[in-house]
Formats: sequence, C-alpha cells, structure tokens
Amino acid sequence: MPKGGLAEFRGANWLAHAVRAAPSGLARHVLDHRDEVSAPVRLNVLVARAPSRTAPGELLLGDAAHPMSPVRAQGINLALRDVIVAANHLRPLAAEPAEPAAVGRACAAIQGEREPEIRRAQHLQRREARGQGDARAATWRFALARRGARSLGGYAWAQRAWLRQQAGLRFGTSEVILAPDPPPDR
Repeated sequence: MPKGGLAEFRGANWLAHAVRAAPSGLARHVLDHRDEVSAPVRLNVLVARAPSRTAPGELLLGDAAHPMSPVRAQGINLALRDVIVAANHLRPLAAEPAEPAAVGRACAAIQGEREPEIRRAQHLQRREARGQGDARAATWRFALARRGARSLGGYAWAQRAWLRQQAGLRFGTSEVILAPDPPPDR
C-alpha cells in the first residue's frame, strides 16, 4: 500500500481494491469468502530491540527480536543473517543432547554477535527516514542540499555519497557466513 493509500481501502468496496493485484484464483477465493475477511488495520511501525532475546527454550530472531522500519526493507535480510549466526552457534550442540546451560550460553552469544549490526542498521534506517522526511516535507535542509548540488554541477556526487552511506544497510555491517558442516565421525 503506498503511503497515504489507505483511503481506497475505506468504504463498502475496499475488498475489490485490495484484490486487484492478487492472482485471479486468490482474488476469487477472497471475494467468495468476503464475509470472513475483516477490513485492513493500520499498524504503527516500531523500531526497537528486545532487551533479551532468550529465555529457557526460546530464542527470538528477526522482527520478534528487533522490529525494523520498512525503510530500505532490511527486516528480512537481518532476520536471515540472524538465522545463519544462530545455526553456527546451535548446530554444534545438536549432535548430542546439550546441557541447558550450554544452550543458554550459545543463545547469549548469538545476541552478542548480532547486536552491533542490528543497532547500526536501525541507526541507518532512522537517518534515512529523516532524509526522506526532509525531501517529502521540502525542509530547508533539503532545499539547501538541492541548491548545493546544482552549484556543484549535478547530483552524481550526491548519489555516490548516498550509496556509500547506504552500504551498511545494503550489504550489512558485519560478515555473516554459514560455517561448514563438521566432517562426519568415522
């Protein structure tokens, strides 16, 4: 849904608008069951981090551990990186029954390893959202940046600077590699 697009989802015919982009079979199914479908609910975006992502028998990853802003759509990327780090720490414990304390230490290590990148990504998302807000609201900062870009001969340098600034969001700020399987016992 585009920003400000909630208006077309109000009124009696909101469901017809909602299924326009759906595959025809899904659209027919939803329309056939229209009495069972509730109207859309707008959710507030919350950028946060759980103070602790573990409890006995539980490990929070992805948005459950650190909900992200939709700015630059990094939630799924960070969740996948969480899973890789979790696999690296928990897979060695799966070979034989692990002591709960060992699992707890592994979970704490996962959070410790992921926390710096999550903090950095959320910081970059907030900074990007502020910049987008400046552009949408045509603030004095945005106007000054436009004038400066024109006087320096265009936007190519600004685009390069923006891409450098976005590298952490686009490619992560820490290396995350799935560890190879250990050799089988002989």
